[in-house]
Amino acid sequence: AALEANSGWEWNGRVLTSAARRGVRSGSPGPLGQIRASVGERADMVLEIRLGQSERHRIRLRPLGARPAVVRLDAGRAVYRDAYASTDVIVVATPERWEEFLLLRDGAAPSKFSWHADVTEGLAFVSRGQDGGLHFSDAHGDASLVFAKPYAVDANGVRRDADLEWTGSELELSVDTLGLAFPVLLDPVAYL
Repeated sequence: AALEANSGWEWNGRVLTSAARRGVRSGSPGPLGQIRASVGERADMVLEIRLGQSERHRIRLRPLGARPAVVRLDAGRAVYRDAYASTDVIVVATPERWEEFLLLRDGAAPSKFSWHADVTEGLAFVSRGQDGGLHFSDAHGDASLVFAKPYAVDANGVRRDADLEWTGSELELSVDTLGLAFPVLLDPVAYL
């Protein structure tokens, strides 16, 4: 697996995996205290968010309706141009967080995005936090991965809350773009 120079991503076959950093700790103790993210070589492939190296603490998301746009690396970001109609996807991962920016270039861009989710037992309990985000945890409330309440920012800097819903098998993200100036950046983020 070759590490892309200064990118933070390494190729493992047809998958890019965020590079691990030794000794990094966040709020969670032990080996689960960092996020490992993987994205496919195409936008329509499964992406994975994992706590540390644990197989029990993993979410795999398969984007529904995504095009087979090929990934390219740009300054540490995995970029899929035209992953959806008039929409680019930009993925950034650090040991503490994962972000998938959806750049809605114009009014032809969708305002709703969905992912089929395969969630392992260590993150199978989902609740809505006081912050409006979705909290994935184990049966004891430990090993939590939080999807923060998403928001959008338009070309004029106007910020608008977006909605993130959990159906039991899918994540659904939507934003009302009426009155917003394009391009609009939609920002779902997951963190420890």
